[in-house]
Amino acid sequence: MASQLYKPLDTERRETRVISLLPGRWSEIVACELSVVSLDDKPEYEALSYVWGDPENTLPMLLNAHTVQVTVNLRNALRRLRRRNARIIWVDALCIHQGDLHERSQQVSIMTDIYKGAIAVQIYLGESRVLDTISEEEQATWDLVDQPPRTIWGRFNEDADAADYAKIIAFHNIQKRADGPANFGSLTEWLRQADLGAFAIMRYLADGKCFTDCLRRDAGSPIWVAALESLKHLLDSPWWRRVWTFQEAMAPQLATVIYGENEAPLDVVEDSGSVIWPLHIEGPQRCCKEFFFSLPVEQRDILMSFVTAMTDQERCHHSHYMYECPQTERLQELLQYTRGRVASDARDKVFALLGLVRHLPDPVTILPDYSMTTAQVYTRTAIELIRHANNLDILMTYEIKDIVSPIPSWVPDWSSSGNDERADVWIHSRALEFNAGPCGAGQVADLRDDRVLVINGLQVDAVSNITAPLAKESDVISTRLHEWLSALYGYYKTRGWHLDEFYPGAASLTGALTGRNSLSKGSHTVQDALWRTLIGDLMLERYSIHRRATPNDELRFSLWFKNEYSGLYDYENFYLINDVDAPTESVEEPHPEIESVLSTLRDAGHRFRVVMPRPPEPRVIKFSDYIAPIGRAFWEANDGRSFFVTSRGYMGFGPRDMREGDLLFVLVGGKVPFVLRQVSGGVEYEGFTEEEKARVYSLVGYCYVHGIMDGEAIRGHEDEVGQIFLL
Repeated sequence: MASQLYKPLDTERRETRVISLLPGRWSEIVACELSVVSLDDKPEYEALSYVWGDPENTLPMLLNAHTVQVTVNLRNALRRLRRRNARIIWVDALCIHQGDLHERSQQVSIMTDIYKGAIAVQIYLGESRVLDTISEEEQATWDLVDQPPRTIWGRFNEDADAADYAKIIAFHNIQKRADGPANFGSLTEWLRQADLGAFAIMRYLADGKCFTDCLRRDAGSPIWVAALESLKHLLDSPWWRRVWTFQEAMAPQLATVIYGENEAPLDVVEDSGSVIWPLHIEGPQRCCKEFFFSLPVEQRDILMSFVTAMTDQERCHHSHYMYECPQTERLQELLQYTRGRVASDARDKVFALLGLVRHLPDPVTILPDYSMTTAQVYTRTAIELIRHANNLDILMTYEIKDIVSPIPSWVPDWSSSGNDERADVWIHSRALEFNAGPCGAGQVADLRDDRVLVINGLQVDAVSNITAPLAKESDVISTRLHEWLSALYGYYKTRGWHLDEFYPGAASLTGALTGRNSLSKGSHTVQDALWRTLIGDLMLERYSIHRRATPNDELRFSLWFKNEYSGLYDYENFYLINDVDAPTESVEEPHPEIESVLSTLRDAGHRFRVVMPRPPEPRVIKFSDYIAPIGRAFWEANDGRSFFVTSRGYMGFGPRDMREGDLLFVLVGGKVPFVLRQVSGGVEYEGFTEEEKARVYSLVGYCYVHGIMDGEAIRGHEDEVGQIFLL
């Protein structure tokens, strides 16, 4: 049948196929007609962006009068798109001969052109909870004109604005009532109102309205809670997590989101989530910060998931259209941003992004080719990124290396998202502040036999003591601080160092960070090395923008450390005023730790007073806000990573799967140090000489090591840098 439906395409004319989606009642079988068009002729068509769904869960449809099986999700999308007249649409599953690898590779290479050439892109997120409450018998009565129901949201149009704000006002009015599902006549109507509420919130926020004004009663309002549940259900659509849909949403100028009965411009959905945090909570206005953090935690979690997803989507849109850079630089950026997205074919984690960089200078040589294995695609991509950037940034990933994978250890496995899909973005933004392995003239790396990375590096040390990986969800910081200090103490004690003042014991742990008499290791005190190591020597300025830590940050760290280890009495209600003469209400029964806080602040030259309750003075700083940046820096740097001490006394944080005996290297072209593992038992690989086999390693991961982050290890030891091989 495939030979009857799919005739060869003329690649010179950039031919592709489109379907004509024929009219039909809701319950009737979907029918389409397939035809060939040339993109060079600028045909008018729409494009569908959707998720295939389970390939084993299929339903029949008609294609050129032939019965074919398509996934349930595709059938549902086409059913939603049917109108009284035929619609010309490009749909990948139907318009590409999926069994022809050559055609598939060629069509993927022009995928961005296909979506850019569409007059509109319809993004099908799936059905909301409403449809499941409507019987098939009732659905069978829907005709082509009035059913199923559709609610259209618009923007930047006077009529659309008026209609939208009428719906928004209706949602505000419903909030003021205490009605639940029982008062709406049916569960269907209640869920329909909840969906409308979710879109009303998004539409309101997209216009820059204050987040606080979305809620007109209290956070327990039944319809408010239901609207946020609808928002969560919308976010749970797998569309947001697929790599192909990322590319499809980047290309078009006009895209419409379809979620059940509601349709809205994609920019309404994206803008609504991307403005909440920078504009209303952490931005200059901060008008909604108190409101946001007063919401129940489950509501905050929904909204933060929404903010995160839309912020990342909007940021990529911005970079795609607003600035130029070499193709490899943009490709590496996109690979980071899409790390948490999935693809049915692992090779598509690269192929799906290639069309988004073709308009940029310095073209990459990678082309979609489904005859290559996943390992070949990833290796070829990685070495091209290394050669063009002339650095080893690509080696910095959060993933745990699979020792039995056919993918070399130095090549990112882009099919694996790791524990945090956004971690790679943060790793690379943090690394910009370091330069552990300065790069001179010439290429930093070469590729041998299509899999061995040939680089230059210097072994600095070996790992001697490792603690368990840190886990934000379950760890008690005070316990882990004790464990890390114990690891340091164990190292220094065996070498005859006297650390009574540095580490007097568990009862006085805070003295480790506030005592004035600390031992020196090179040009760094142990005290200085420890507090900087625990935050990776970086503070977050704004989203993904960092700066090096300063002595003022040490003060904050000391207070954060005291609070985490000892716990300040009701510290959430403490406020700092930078004026000792300001009239305030003092704490009636000072806690000993408060006096310690005051002493530390005054020693640092600050004229702070600790007061409670909140005073009216404008100079007030909430104590928890004062130390919160340290907590963020601590977890951002170290969550899921292991504290370690080396044989020579260096301390740092590294990958969770590192072992004692692993080697600490600084690599030429690497902004940070790396943990390598020597390939044991000899190297059964004919490409190496006997002498080279002693210099073959696998990559464990990147690390922070205090004292060697700025080229100190290589400086003065350039003659010791030698060639090594990574498998």
